[in-house]
Amino acid sequence: MANNILASALFAGGDDPASAVPVVTPLAGLWYNLDAAWGVGPSDAPAVVSTTLSCPGATLDTGYGPAVRGPGAAFSGRVGIDLGWSPNGKQVYLTPLQAALGLWRIRFPTPGSYLVTLSGFGTTGFTAASGPPASTSPAVIVLHPAPLNRQPSKLLKLTYSGTYPAGGLNLLPSQIGLTGILFADLNDDAVYRYTWSGSKLRAWTAAGEATGAVSLSTTGLFFGMVG
Repeated sequence: MANNILASALFAGGDDPASAVPVVTPLAGLWYNLDAAWGVGPSDAPAVVSTTLSCPGATLDTGYGPAVRGPGAAFSGRVGIDLGWSPNGKQVYLTPLQAALGLWRIRFPTPGSYLVTLSGFGTTGFTAASGPPASTSPAVIVLHPAPLNRQPSKLLKLTYSGTYPAGGLNLLPSQIGLTGILFADLNDDAVYRYTWSGSKLRAWTAAGEATGAVSLSTTGLFFGMVG
């Protein structure tokens, strides 16, 4: 029986590929939805088939499972039978006029070439490009654009989760919304003491400046010459 994979594609931006964005080149470190369709060959007899998806080096989230497309989706002129998320080992009866449809959640941890295999049906390759650089700036939320009325000032909430960069987080006057910053008053928390100088937000513990993985959150009042 000449079983053959019919198609496979990556999607981002949604759980339903019908409304998500096709991905030509995935970025390393990000999650994608792998949409696959498979079936018996056009001249083959109907058969009960199953498959398992594998991809050495990649990470598959087999516990992921939000809404699916539902039955009746068509693919390339065939009637689709939707097997949902991570349908490894699920059996389905297929004729040459039908295609099985499945979704897998996949992440390519590092740049490079990856080979996705549907057992019994075939393979397809993806090349992951370098992912986006890690953020070195906190997220900035403006709590009040002018808390001191005519005095140029900003009341901000600053948050960051990730690896703490040596020397602190970038927090430029343009991100704060002031020029000629004269003073910053930052609230400490139970773990960290915060300071701002030289366009850097820095976090400190009793042992010294923060290192490694951190989860930071503070509010700050910034005074400037021009708002």
